[in-house]
Order: sequence, then C-alpha cells, then structure tokens
Amino acid sequence: MTTSPFGSAALLELVHDLIPSGSRVRSEDEGLRAAVEALGQTWHTTEDAADVVLLLDGSLAGAGVHASGMVDRAARQCRPGGLIVAAAPSAVYLRLTGRGQDATPALSADDLDHLLRERGVEVELLAGPGAAAHVGGRPYAGRADLALDRSAGLRDAGPVVLAVGRTPPSETDRSRVFYTSIATKIVSASTMCLDDAGRLLIVFDSFKGCWTLPGGLVDRAESPQDAAVRETLEEGGVPVEPGDLLGVFAHDHPDRINLIYGVTPTEAVPSPEPLHTHEIAEARWAPVAEALQLLAPYMARKVRRCLDDPGSTAVL
Repeated sequence: MTTSPFGSAALLELVHDLIPSGSRVRSEDEGLRAAVEALGQTWHTTEDAADVVLLLDGSLAGAGVHASGMVDRAARQCRPGGLIVAAAPSAVYLRLTGRGQDATPALSADDLDHLLRERGVEVELLAGPGAAAHVGGRPYAGRADLALDRSAGLRDAGPVVLAVGRTPPSETDRSRVFYTSIATKIVSASTMCLDDAGRLLIVFDSFKGCWTLPGGLVDRAESPQDAAVRETLEEGGVPVEPGDLLGVFAHDHPDRINLIYGVTPTEAVPSPEPLHTHEIAEARWAPVAEALQLLAPYMARKVRRCLDDPGSTAVL
C-alpha cells in the first residue's frame, strides 16, 4: 500500500486489540506472517475456516468489479462471527492531494463500507488512520488514534481507509446487514391536474417561495399514486382520481426520484384553496402557457417534458 505511511503490518497492529489472542489468521499476503505471529496470533493455512481474514495489501481496491467477489470469498474463508480486516488507498485523499493522477486503485470509506455490508459483513470500525493527527498539524506516520480517526469527517482524510467487519453469525444476520447496504432514494409524487377548461392546478409553496405543482414525499407503505392523490387534495384542495404516469425525474442532492402523474378532478372546484396552509399559501388554476411562466424553472422544464414526451424519464 505505497500511498500510505501505514503498511499492511502497521495497519494490522493498529487493530490488534480487536483480535483475540491465538486467533487463526488467514491472508494471501505471505509477508504478513511474521507480523501476525508477533502479535500472538496463529498463521492459518488449512482449508477450515479462519477466525480472521486480512485484506490489507490494497488488492481489494484494484479488483474493480471483482472486489465484491473477493469479499465474498473472504467471508466464506472466515468462521461465522469472525473478522475481516480490510484496507485500501483513500480515493478522496488522492483526489484532494492531486496524487490520483497515477491511476492508483483506491476506494472511498463509503465504498469500502458498502463492499463489506453488501456481503452481510457488519462493519464495526471504519477509519482513516492518522487523519486526526494530520488535521492537528502532525504527520500521519505513527500518529493513528482510531477513536478519533473513525469520526465521520475523518474517515476519508487519511491516505488509507481501514475497516474491520464481523462476518454474519447466521443467514438472518447476513440478510439484515445486506439490506442496510442497499441504496435508498427519496421518492416524491406530483400531479398535473387539468380542469374542464384545460387549466393547470398550481400552488405557491411558502417554504420554497415559488409556484410549483401539488406534490410531496411518498409516505411509508404508501403507493406513489396514493401520495399524488393525497398531496393534490392537501395542497390544492382538489379531490382527484389518478391517471397515467407522465414523467420520472431523477435528482441529486439529495438523491431522489420525482414521479409526475396526470390526475382528473372528481368534482368541480372553481376556486381551489389549500388545506395545508402552513406549507402552501395559495392554489389556483392557470392556463398552461401562463402556468409555465409562473412555475419555478425546474418545475416548468418537467411540465414541458411531460407534455412533449409523456411517460419519459429524465435526469435533472
């Protein structure tokens, strides 16, 4: 691990307190044998399960699409409830310092955490060794304090990211940890509601300070269609029935999906009034051309997309 002042043996020593004495330790890196035995552990070479598997030589970062398979193999080589100790050059550190131009294979702390958890390995330690010392004006080498280096803001601030994970004691545990690794997206549903005159229902969001479509977050155990109907009534005061999905829009910051449905009023509401006045200051019908002028630009782009290419998907 040439990008770090902490070599594989030094990283192992940093976490030796987490490894019970006499543990059977497996590693593909034969050069770690002396370090393992010096710490009171047993170098494990037989086919039966080890207590600890080490992935400290940086090969995990260089494995690319095969990295998940490496973690899976390590988990199978380890007894249930055993430990996997893994490390990789820090992708964030390399970018920040401009040292990533040599294409050194690297991972972020989130990458390493995800690689372990998606195979059911519970991550007990995730840290950037030496990062706290460096932030305090001292050199990285020999200054690791994992109690501080594991802080959320420091995990990517050192040259290397280090993780200790526990293999699942049971299939139930494996599934539980796996599901924590799945990406979650915020889902919201909005509506394009047209009255008999072809006017679009728009609402003024007092928090955002702009005109927008009725809509909001999909609640737990609620379908997006049901959320669209509910939000149209709450924000626009118009009861509706759902129609076609007109657009799917992906956003970053935060990572979210916005679904826009066409809906039809189930009764005439000549003068719509919001029910949730703490969120929405005003609701009104507007001719589509006028609505496109009033709506916030990002929402106007969505409406145009829904009108021009209904049912399409876009990243905004």
